[in-house]
Amino acid sequence: MKNNDLSIDIPVYMTKQVEDKRRDGVFGPITLPQMIVMVKDKLQSYEKGTLRIETIGRVKYTVIDEIKVIEKNIGDIPCLQLQISAYETNIMDGYFKGEGEKIELQKENRLGSERNFILLVPRIIGLESKSYHCYFLMAVYEDPNKADGEVAAIGKQILKDLLQLPVKI
Repeated sequence: MKNNDLSIDIPVYMTKQVEDKRRDGVFGPITLPQMIVMVKDKLQSYEKGTLRIETIGRVKYTVIDEIKVIEKNIGDIPCLQLQISAYETNIMDGYFKGEGEKIELQKENRLGSERNFILLVPRIIGLESKSYHCYFLMAVYEDPNKADGEVAAIGKQILKDLLQLPVKI
């Protein structure tokens, strides 16, 4: 019997760091749970279907339909697991064929997936005694059944457009 090895690609990205100088301020330092609440509030106010991802030179585009936010912990670190439902539309040339007849895809048809997963992990690092930097790590589950980088592109766009936390290049 032959041993088949399967591998899962989980790239990790880092958002740009935001400096927090409130260490001795009236409200004290920002905490990991506060970072989670800030992101969770923004994601839960997302209006279904309003974020559209366009690829340069391509007619079809991806629309973020829904974002389910699930609170998790890794040890004592609070995290957010995002389950993203997204679809491609404006597909000008294509068809679907299952058991029955061949169905031509129309411009307004949607081809999507409800299982795009990313994990957001908040981080706070102190570089000086009165100044701290906050950022998120984004771990992406790149499903082997999807195009390379498809879920990462969705995650990066959500971080940039909805959370105003662009991924560090």
